[in-house]
Amino acid sequence: MGLLQPFPVRLGPWKSISMDFITDLPSTKGYDAILTVVDRFTRMEHFLPRRRRFTSQETTNLVIPEVFKHHGLPNEIISDHEPQFIAICLTYLRFLEFLVKSFQVIVVKLMVKLNAKNKH
Repeated sequence: MGLLQPFPVRLGPWKSISMDFITDLPSTKGYDAILTVVDRFTRMEHFLPRRRRFTSQETTNLVIPEVFKHHGLPNEIISDHEPQFIAICLTYLRFLEFLVKSFQVIVVKLMVKLNAKNKH
């Protein structure tokens, strides 16, 4: 049996994050849990109020505007809570990333056409 080894810390802020839930808290404004999101490089944290009963999709919908909007997409998410959450989250984010890149290509093509039209 080997000794436990910590995950290597990634270079750069918000490239590797860990997520965990603090549950069974006294209810405040309908919330009784907290989702913690920690950047493993800077140790900066986000604490997001939650209800104890939540789905992976609800959690994904919370994390995107509250964390990824400000810090971008991480390369790695470490969580021992729900593997399906990470799968849903990363699939959704990769899809959004694909849409953004596709949109950028369309915009560049339109700009090239407009520049060519303006030259004539």
